[in-house]
Amino acid sequence: MSHVAAIDILIKKDKDSLNAVRAACKELGLVFCENQQTFEWFGRWVEDYNGKDAAYQQGIKPEDYGKCVHAIKLPNCEYEIGVVNRPDGKGYTLVYDFWGPGQAIVKALGKGCEKFKQLYGVHRATIAAKARGLVVQRTAQANGSIKLNILGV
Repeated sequence: MSHVAAIDILIKKDKDSLNAVRAACKELGLVFCENQQTFEWFGRWVEDYNGKDAAYQQGIKPEDYGKCVHAIKLPNCEYEIGVVNRPDGKGYTLVYDFWGPGQAIVKALGKGCEKFKQLYGVHRATIAAKARGLVVQRTAQANGSIKLNILGV
């Protein structure tokens, strides 16, 4: 079965955004596979998932499932996350199959890859702040969130 979901995230097509993806991957123990053109999933769409986050509901054509610009690999997981062009042309989004072997992705990163989204945002904000000469202090919160204090020099 295929349950291909698109993550609610906008990754711009610029150096800093891709560096934030790399940093989030590294922190989470994921492997960023730059320029990998395909990602592993069930392999064929069987029209069995119709949730709000279903990739086709987000404008990603089922015939494009498994195709990507870059991929993200979770060690010891058969399926991968595809970094794909957003249908609106504004950058990239992430797509993955959460059925069967894809449950390892959900277990590691949360529903909708929330852990990845959080760390991508942290790293993207940190890169932007440091580019402006600001100092970033990062504090893990008891509830699992991350607080960033951005200070002028």
